Amino acid sequence: MIHIAKGATSQIYVTFTELMLNPSTSWPLVVMTNETTLQKKAFLLPVNESPSTRYDQYSIIETSGPEDPTNGVVTLSPVGFWKYEAYEWDPSEAFDPQNYTTGVPIEIGRASVTGEDEVEDVYK
Repeated sequence: MIHIAKGATSQIYVTFTELMLNPSTSWPLVVMTNETTLQKKAFLLPVNESPSTRYDQYSIIETSGPEDPTNGVVTLSPVGFWKYEAYEWDPSEAFDPQNYTTGVPIEIGRASVTGEDEVEDVYK
């Protein structure tokens, strides 16, 4: 299970590239779905920071500020459990996080987003 902290940079360790057809020219496209609200969030992870060929290491930056889904900077709200599906993405194609197409997932799993959501005052 992947663990992501609200408002922080989280390192994830996965095996995406060993399952890709073109790992030297592709990036992982991750589609996360909140298990309670069914809200979807799609983003790319362009930089594999792993010092090993046995596993991949990526950074996901969870933010309440501006998102940059082409670089793994996203808002994942609410906290709780999310399902993730990873796909192979050709970076020469334009990426629109609201309108994307996927094929067969290269990996499916669960993620836990922990921390505190920003709560709006309902009564003022």
